[in-house]
Amino acid sequence: MAEELLLEPGFLSQTLRSAHETAAEAEACADEARAAALHERAAQGYVAAARRVTDGATRRAVALVANSHARRAWALRRSRGQPSQEPDGARPPPEEDRRPRAEPPPGTLCVGDVLALERRLHALGARGRGAAPDVRDAPRPGDRAARVRGAAAQHVAACLGETWAEDAIGVVAPPDSDDDAERPRRAAQTPASEAAALARAVERLAAANAALVAERDDLRRDNAESRAIKAEMVAFKALFQQKFDALRDRLEAFRRDYPSPANPANATRPGDPDPPKSAVDLEAENRQLRARLGAERDAGRKKDAIISRYEHWYRALKASANSKRRPSLTKESAAL
Repeated sequence: MAEELLLEPGFLSQTLRSAHETAAEAEACADEARAAALHERAAQGYVAAARRVTDGATRRAVALVANSHARRAWALRRSRGQPSQEPDGARPPPEEDRRPRAEPPPGTLCVGDVLALERRLHALGARGRGAAPDVRDAPRPGDRAARVRGAAAQHVAACLGETWAEDAIGVVAPPDSDDDAERPRRAAQTPASEAAALARAVERLAAANAALVAERDDLRRDNAESRAIKAEMVAFKALFQQKFDALRDRLEAFRRDYPSPANPANATRPGDPDPPKSAVDLEAENRQLRARLGAERDAGRKKDAIISRYEHWYRALKASANSKRRPSLTKESAAL
């Protein structure tokens, strides 16, 4: 069941799937040199997968599994007589540091839980392929308690010669946390407590898996809606083009059936528009219009002057006629 959970397509990427297969191959390999190389590859794959996980507990679990494979590779190389570069932080702590500690808060993921989870998953995978799991080379609880305290990242860097240790990718709790203080005691758990820890880890993975599956379903639903909307738009465009072609054909037929100029479709045919004029042409036309306006104003002033002289002459003539007429009227009245 745990194997099926980890291989859920909505939860793990291809990187984590490949790392799991490499780890299973390393467990079944009898050649120590090849097994060490496979453990290194598995550790690198788990760290690469841990960088892509967003959940904190799941990310810490995957990184600790990578650290376990790095220590396995380091132990195999040391057993073959190769030069070891075990850092000082990997030495066993004093006896007084191994006394029992207080129980960590619920939900804390420790190294013993993750290593037990890894062994069970490898056993399930090997059992599903018809092979017996080989866990004789797995780190013992005493060895884990001696090397886990403050040396996880240094083991990875010393064994593989890279800087992608757990503390470099930010997936290990601070050294002064309660989880680090409880690791030596957790390493010596009973099978029942390891089974409970395994169940808790599987429950966390199942919760993260369910959240990712729900997110995947939402994305699939959104993609289906988007495809449906695109199909509707294509159908609408086809229908609109069909109706437009039908209307255009009707207008052309109406123009052909009634070629008379009285037909509005024939009488209102738009002609080719005049090309736009340049700025030079517009300026010249403006100067011509201003010149015509000035000439018209001069002509108007001349006409006004002529009319004014004519009115003055007419008033003088009328006054002269009236002055000549008055003496004659006076003489006639005196004679009477």
